[in-house]
Amino acid sequence: MAPLSPAYATTSYPLAFNWSQIIERLQYLSLATNYQFPATSFYIIVFRSQIQVTTNREDLGALDKAAHIEAVEGGGLLKYWFGTPDENGRNLATCVWRDRKDAKRGGAGEGHRRAMERVRGLYTEWKVERLRFSVTERAGEWRIEEWTD
Repeated sequence: MAPLSPAYATTSYPLAFNWSQIIERLQYLSLATNYQFPATSFYIIVFRSQIQVTTNREDLGALDKAAHIEAVEGGGLLKYWFGTPDENGRNLATCVWRDRKDAKRGGAGEGHRRAMERVRGLYTEWKVERLRFSVTERAGEWRIEEWTD
Protein backbone atom coordinates (compact mmCIF):
# COMPACT_ATOMS: atom_id res chain seq x y z
CA MET A 1 0.00 0.00 0.00
CA ALA A 2 1.53 3.28 -1.11
CA PRO A 3 0.24 6.80 -1.68
CA LEU A 4 -0.12 7.89 -5.29
CA SER A 5 0.62 11.55 -4.59
CA PRO A 6 2.30 13.68 -1.92
CA ALA A 7 -1.17 15.22 -1.44
CA TYR A 8 -2.63 11.94 -0.11
CA ALA A 9 -3.80 13.64 3.12
CA THR A 10 -6.29 15.79 1.23
CA THR A 11 -7.05 13.47 -1.69
CA SER A 12 -10.22 11.39 -1.89
CA TYR A 13 -9.36 8.10 -0.19
CA PRO A 14 -9.97 5.81 -3.21
CA LEU A 15 -7.59 8.01 -5.23
CA ALA A 16 -4.98 8.43 -2.49
CA PHE A 17 -3.49 4.91 -2.63
CA ASN A 18 -2.46 2.30 -5.19
CA TRP A 19 -5.62 0.19 -4.88
CA SER A 20 -5.52 -0.87 -8.54
CA GLN A 21 -2.03 -2.31 -8.10
CA ILE A 22 -3.11 -4.11 -4.94
CA ILE A 23 -6.04 -5.69 -6.80
CA GLU A 24 -3.79 -6.64 -9.72
CA ARG A 25 -1.46 -8.39 -7.27
CA LEU A 26 -4.43 -10.16 -5.67
CA GLN A 27 -5.60 -11.32 -9.10
CA TYR A 28 -2.10 -12.61 -9.91
CA LEU A 29 -1.78 -14.49 -6.61
CA SER A 30 -5.24 -15.99 -7.01
CA LEU A 31 -4.37 -17.30 -10.47
CA ALA A 32 -0.90 -18.50 -9.44
CA THR A 33 -2.34 -20.53 -6.55
CA ASN A 34 -5.57 -21.55 -8.29
CA TYR A 35 -7.56 -19.83 -5.56
CA GLN A 36 -11.00 -18.47 -6.39
CA PHE A 37 -11.12 -15.26 -4.39
CA PRO A 38 -14.64 -14.79 -2.97
CA ALA A 39 -16.52 -11.49 -2.97
CA THR A 40 -15.31 -9.76 0.18
CA SER A 41 -15.74 -6.50 2.04
CA PHE A 42 -13.20 -4.96 4.39
CA TYR A 43 -13.68 -2.21 6.96
CA ILE A 44 -11.46 0.87 6.75
CA ILE A 45 -10.88 3.63 9.28
CA VAL A 46 -9.34 6.86 7.99
CA PHE A 47 -8.00 9.49 10.38
CA ARG A 48 -7.35 12.82 8.65
CA SER A 49 -5.70 15.50 10.72
CA GLN A 50 -3.84 18.75 10.88
CA ILE A 51 -1.24 18.71 13.63
CA GLN A 52 -0.66 21.78 15.78
CA VAL A 53 2.79 23.35 15.47
CA THR A 54 3.22 23.01 19.24
CA THR A 55 2.45 19.29 19.36
CA ASN A 56 5.19 17.14 20.84
CA ARG A 57 5.65 14.50 18.18
CA GLU A 58 7.33 12.09 20.59
CA ASP A 59 4.17 12.10 22.75
CA LEU A 60 2.08 11.61 19.64
CA GLY A 61 4.30 8.71 18.55
CA ALA A 62 3.96 7.04 21.96
CA LEU A 63 0.15 7.32 21.83
CA ASP A 64 0.11 5.92 18.29
CA LYS A 65 2.41 3.04 19.23
CA ALA A 66 0.22 1.99 22.18
CA ALA A 67 -2.95 2.11 20.06
CA HIS A 68 -1.25 0.14 17.26
CA ILE A 69 -0.12 -2.61 19.64
CA GLU A 70 -3.68 -2.96 20.93
CA ALA A 71 -5.05 -3.14 17.41
CA VAL A 72 -2.63 -5.89 16.44
CA GLU A 73 -3.28 -7.85 19.62
CA GLY A 74 -7.05 -7.58 19.08
CA GLY A 75 -6.77 -9.47 15.78
CA GLY A 76 -8.13 -8.69 12.34
CA LEU A 77 -5.95 -5.69 11.52
CA LEU A 78 -4.75 -6.27 7.96
CA LYS A 79 -2.85 -3.03 7.34
CA TYR A 80 -1.92 0.10 9.27
CA TRP A 81 -0.48 3.05 7.36
CA PHE A 82 0.58 6.43 8.75
CA GLY A 83 2.02 9.19 6.63
CA THR A 84 4.17 12.22 7.37
CA PRO A 85 2.51 15.61 7.90
CA ASP A 86 2.81 17.91 4.88
CA GLU A 87 4.05 21.52 5.02
CA ASN A 88 0.69 22.56 6.51
CA GLY A 89 0.67 19.78 9.11
CA ARG A 90 -1.97 17.73 7.27
CA ASN A 91 -1.72 13.97 7.45
CA LEU A 92 -3.66 10.74 7.05
CA ALA A 93 -3.51 7.49 8.98
CA THR A 94 -5.54 4.45 8.03
CA CYS A 95 -6.36 0.94 9.19
CA VAL A 96 -7.75 -1.81 6.99
CA TRP A 97 -9.61 -4.45 9.01
CA ARG A 98 -11.15 -7.80 8.16
CA ASP A 99 -14.48 -6.43 9.38
CA ARG A 100 -16.11 -3.86 11.64
CA LYS A 101 -16.29 -6.27 14.59
CA ASP A 102 -12.50 -6.66 14.55
CA ALA A 103 -12.06 -2.88 14.34
CA LYS A 104 -14.31 -2.31 17.34
CA ARG A 105 -12.43 -4.91 19.37
CA GLY A 106 -9.04 -3.57 18.27
CA GLY A 107 -9.96 0.00 19.14
CA ALA A 108 -11.58 -0.67 22.51
CA GLY A 109 -8.48 -0.65 24.70
CA GLU A 110 -6.90 1.85 27.04
CA GLY A 111 -4.33 3.00 24.45
CA HIS A 112 -7.04 4.00 21.97
CA ARG A 113 -9.08 5.68 24.70
CA ARG A 114 -6.06 7.71 25.83
CA ALA A 115 -5.22 8.70 22.25
CA MET A 116 -8.81 9.85 21.57
CA GLU A 117 -8.84 11.90 24.77
CA ARG A 118 -5.71 13.71 23.64
CA VAL A 119 -6.84 14.38 20.05
CA ARG A 120 -8.32 17.80 20.78
CA GLY A 121 -5.07 19.08 22.26
CA LEU A 122 -2.77 17.71 19.56
CA TYR A 123 -4.55 18.67 16.36
CA THR A 124 -5.94 21.85 14.86
CA GLU A 125 -8.55 19.70 13.14
CA TRP A 126 -9.30 16.01 12.74
CA LYS A 127 -11.87 13.81 11.07
CA VAL A 128 -12.60 10.08 11.12
CA GLU A 129 -14.05 8.33 8.07
CA ARG A 130 -15.53 4.83 8.03
CA LEU A 131 -15.33 3.13 4.64
CA ARG A 132 -16.15 -0.18 3.00
CA PHE A 133 -13.60 -1.67 0.61
CA SER A 134 -15.48 -4.19 -1.53
CA VAL A 135 -13.78 -6.64 -3.86
CA THR A 136 -15.85 -8.78 -6.22
CA GLU A 137 -15.40 -12.48 -6.83
CA ARG A 138 -12.03 -13.34 -8.39
CA ALA A 139 -10.93 -9.79 -7.54
CA GLY A 140 -12.49 -8.64 -10.79
CA GLU A 141 -13.59 -5.22 -9.56
CA TRP A 142 -13.31 -3.09 -6.44
CA ARG A 143 -14.83 -0.01 -4.90
CA ILE A 144 -14.44 2.07 -1.77
CA GLU A 145 -17.49 3.81 -0.37
CA GLU A 146 -18.82 5.22 2.86
CA TRP A 147 -19.66 2.55 5.43
CA THR A 148 -23.32 2.34 6.35
CA ASP A 149 -24.66 0.07 9.09
